[in-house]
Amino acid sequence: MPTRSQGASGQEGSGPSRYERFFAVTIPALAPLFAVHWLAWTDRLERYPVAVQVILVALAFGSGLVPPALVFTPRFRAEWLRLNFWRPGRWWGFLIPALNTCWICVIVTSWGFALVSGLLYVHGVATTDPERALNDPFTDSWTIYIWTFLSAFEIPQMIGWELRFRFTDHVNPVLILLYKLCVVGPVFEIGRQFWKDRPRAGS
Repeated sequence: MPTRSQGASGQEGSGPSRYERFFAVTIPALAPLFAVHWLAWTDRLERYPVAVQVILVALAFGSGLVPPALVFTPRFRAEWLRLNFWRPGRWWGFLIPALNTCWICVIVTSWGFALVSGLLYVHGVATTDPERALNDPFTDSWTIYIWTFLSAFEIPQMIGWELRFRFTDHVNPVLILLYKLCVVGPVFEIGRQFWKDRPRAGS
């Protein structure tokens, strides 16, 4: 019989140890993203050779994919859900983890993608309409990813927020599509887990 400490995956966890296991993985995994973001924010990234910039941004991009990847990993999904008051029998037991998953994936994953788009723009691979429209390539790229997410709920249209540029190259539209999958996919996965763990009649 499952104990009360068992979560969505049926694995046991109790006390601080489950938090330690979760953060022992997530914090080091997110460190490259935070470090490279700081380099880009302070205009230090472009001081490195191009090859080093590519390696650093690739590491940061992979780091930005950690939140959605954890949601699809049974062990860490269970830890994450327990941290977010997972209760399959209550509507808020789905809403809290779903909202937290969504905003964390949006903020963290957006920076991973923005660093790639910004680097492509800095080195002339990414193009925009109008031309050379990005004053701060990394921050402006982050803006377009946030705008992309919010536009799914028509929030930019409601508040009159229009982008002052768009990417016209062939790489960034693929990145934006992949970004949507990385943000929406984890929420759907939590919804699938919620449906799977819901109380059955007569159980």
